[in-house]
Amino acid sequence: EDAKLEEQIKLAYQEYQMEEFINQSETVVENFIKGKLNDVYGEGTISDISKTVNALLITFSDEKKYTYNISNGIMTNITSTANISKTTDENFVGYYADIDADGEVDGVIFADLLVGSIKETQQWGDENGIYEIPKKNAENLKNYYISQKNYNGIFGYKDVLSPKGSGDDRFYVMSLTNFTTSSYTSFYWYKNASGKMTPLLTSNNFGTGKTNTGAMIEKWNLAGTLQGYNNAPQDNRDIWKNIQTKYEQGWFIPSKAEWSAFLNETIKNEPIGSTNYSEYGLNAHYMSSSQISNNYVWRLRIVIDRFDNRVPNETYTFRLSATF
Repeated sequence: EDAKLEEQIKLAYQEYQMEEFINQSETVVENFIKGKLNDVYGEGTISDISKTVNALLITFSDEKKYTYNISNGIMTNITSTANISKTTDENFVGYYADIDADGEVDGVIFADLLVGSIKETQQWGDENGIYEIPKKNAENLKNYYISQKNYNGIFGYKDVLSPKGSGDDRFYVMSLTNFTTSSYTSFYWYKNASGKMTPLLTSNNFGTGKTNTGAMIEKWNLAGTLQGYNNAPQDNRDIWKNIQTKYEQGWFIPSKAEWSAFLNETIKNEPIGSTNYSEYGLNAHYMSSSQISNNYVWRLRIVIDRFDNRVPNETYTFRLSATF
């Protein structure tokens, strides 16, 4: 039944494309698809269709719900939007995340704040070899549901989670791709601030990547004033200029400890490191949002299994995290 429905949705959407309605409003799309499906299944069978940028959400009069991913043509039955477990018996690290429930997978979960973690590690950790993922009370957390089953991604077959309602964010997510723009694939941390980063505005700790990023964007925007870093003019390739829109959408550059957690926690019983990082679409080096001194920032060197310090005036690769 679902396979037949998927085929009808594909046919209806293809016909919509052939009608050259691409630049029409979302209402035109919704009404066109709804009409085509009701022609097949009977008038009134489809109670609602709504469109996001990447997906159609189709609701039947009997309350069955489906998402149709426009970009890859995959349909998912989401009739059951039952909440996932709010007990520590099930850890959802390694599952995928669709943060805004638009049918697009946004990243992989690397920390579950209902479960938490304290890790002593020689490979990935702070200078003492320890990092801590805090725990939150279940009653304060958002609810989540499985929005796609058995998604086949670079971290293996796992279900996709999406949020429901309000509450505190439960999960930390790492994007599945590097941050790039139409102009750049690598960026300066802050080209003209080498040796001038006083006071330090960032932390190494887990849970500080977002505040680190916000503080550095604010400082970068103040360049040329008494509140900015002294004699550190802006450069168009500085990361703090280029991620401002993504930051407003909730994304940030991970702190040193957040990078450690991603590398240690995401793959069960197998830290990500020099022997396997390429399997997960990762580069050999990434920059964190954590400063060390007025001249250095923590860099992740996956290729040799350690962090080191680097000046902010060389170009580096970045990947973003979010909470949801």
